[in-house]
Amino acid sequence: MFSPSDLNHFLECEHLIQLELRGDAAPRQERDAHAELLAAKGLEHERAWLQRFRDQGLRIVEIDSDGERNWERDAGRTIAAMREGVDVIYQGVFLDDGWRGISDFLIRTDIDATPSISPDGKTVVFVSGRTSVASFFVTTVDGAEPRQLTNIGLESHMLYGGAPASSQYASSRVCPGTSRS
Repeated sequence: MFSPSDLNHFLECEHLIQLELRGDAAPRQERDAHAELLAAKGLEHERAWLQRFRDQGLRIVEIDSDGERNWERDAGRTIAAMREGVDVIYQGVFLDDGWRGISDFLIRTDIDATPSISPDGKTVVFVSGRTSVASFFVTTVDGAEPRQLTNIGLESHMLYGGAPASSQYASSRVCPGTSRS
């Protein structure tokens, strides 16, 4: 799994990722005035979207670090907010086997994803966010009313680190409502 920072580092220098994996990368330089300006504009953009979500009356949970990040605690708070079914999670925290990251926004969606047709071709199993947690559903290939198979949700590593590829939350680092290819 790659973080947005990993991808950015790759674009800066394809060799940098290999150096970082070996622990040979040079320390990062301090941000210059231009980088500080870009960071400030990015934060301003995030705050504007956060206010827009508030103005829409959406239920929002902010995973605030209170000045000091506790990765385990904040990842737990993120998962709890997902299970609660809030509309927007701001600064959600993820941990997975030594990898960690922070999303700008996690926006709840009611999507159906990762369909799998049975060997006999009669039924389809899929993941859906139509309940408060991502769950497995089954339907017929003719489109009968779906029946929920699980109600305990899927663990965060399934939602964000592996199959299924989609879940009830879409992570957004761009303006919500825009599409990415």
